[in-house]
Amino acid sequence: MKIRFLYLLLVLLFPFSSSHAATSEGAEIISYQTFGEGVMVTKAKMAPISGTVSNIFFYNRADEPWNGNKWYEYDFELRGAHPKSAWSQIRVRENDGGQLRDAPVNISMSENIGEKFFHYVLVRKDNQYIYDVRETFDITTYDFTNAEAHKGNSASVVVGGPRIYMTGGRIANIPMVEELDFSLGITAFDNNWAGRLPNNAYHGDYVIDFARFYEFSGDTLNTFPQWQDEFNNNYLDTSKWFAASWTFAKTQFTPDNVAFENGYMILSVNRGDIASSISTTNIALNGTATQSTTAYGGLATRAIDDNRNGVYSRGSVTHTENKSNSWWQVEFDEQSQIDQVVVYNRTNNCCIARLTDFSVSVLDDNDNVVWTKFYSAYPSPSLTIDVNTLGKKLRINRNGVLSLAEVNVYGASAP
Repeated sequence: MKIRFLYLLLVLLFPFSSSHAATSEGAEIISYQTFGEGVMVTKAKMAPISGTVSNIFFYNRADEPWNGNKWYEYDFELRGAHPKSAWSQIRVRENDGGQLRDAPVNISMSENIGEKFFHYVLVRKDNQYIYDVRETFDITTYDFTNAEAHKGNSASVVVGGPRIYMTGGRIANIPMVEELDFSLGITAFDNNWAGRLPNNAYHGDYVIDFARFYEFSGDTLNTFPQWQDEFNNNYLDTSKWFAASWTFAKTQFTPDNVAFENGYMILSVNRGDIASSISTTNIALNGTATQSTTAYGGLATRAIDDNRNGVYSRGSVTHTENKSNSWWQVEFDEQSQIDQVVVYNRTNNCCIARLTDFSVSVLDDNDNVVWTKFYSAYPSPSLTIDVNTLGKKLRINRNGVLSLAEVNVYGASAP
């Protein structure tokens, strides 16, 4: 059986609450394609922005289910404020105005899925649905007829192995004859479930490496994609896609927000001018600095003493011991809007290259990472980072010695 007129939507939706009234520009591209039972594998990097949800889901868009009509959906939703968890569910409403039945499950991840690319795997075969997330993936060795065999498989970053649904009972089978959509997107909710959006202007990128669909022939999975897009062109392939140009809620979709670079498709969402909205107040100066260890008198407080001198003998550079997962952090008195961070490196010739392969992260009140970014090159002598998110702590970590001359955090207490 076939899903008729299955569209592949790559969507960035930002319908804002009244506290975020300005219209955002987002991106959506739609593909016309017919799929049967099979496996969709998408390699992507979600945008770990508080208040947003990066989603991967099938649903019957043509029926406008949000208007109370029939609804068939199965999805995987990745919340920017909680990048070590995900939300999966099946949702069914068989008749217009009928009862909506769903089975949502919160899934824990063993890794922060906002830090790098992962393979997102959605399987549909008969009445079985499989959700899996993997750093590496081999279509030829994955046993889709016996997903239980992958429970505890270390290749999966889903804690306990792939999530498996068997429909029936409360959740009836999703009819294969329905017109369904497959969607990849990022939506702003600005609520307790997804987290709160940045107060000021912001910009987010949802980066997709490829999307591949593999079809079942009976119980056998064909290991060559029936449909795929590797996004290797520097333009939108109009033989497969068209870009949306309409308004949904407070988001204006524009083809200008669909970009291609180095074999990736980048879907962007933005609101306002980030540069003009950045605070000039360095809130780190009033924060509390700590670090994992201290060596050679290099106290954590030296990175927030308003002295950018990077020569160690001048007494204003931090220093940890040479251990794995060294970290430095500054904690603010209360939840704060973090607009921009500037990291100043140690400048002694012997040691400037030490600050490589490090992460900068924002944490909330419960020490959940709500924003993070990895850098392989060392600041020379400084690195400016646009963050635009809410948080209680800013943390820098790397393996080995961690030395910082100064860390400026520009922002303000959250209203």
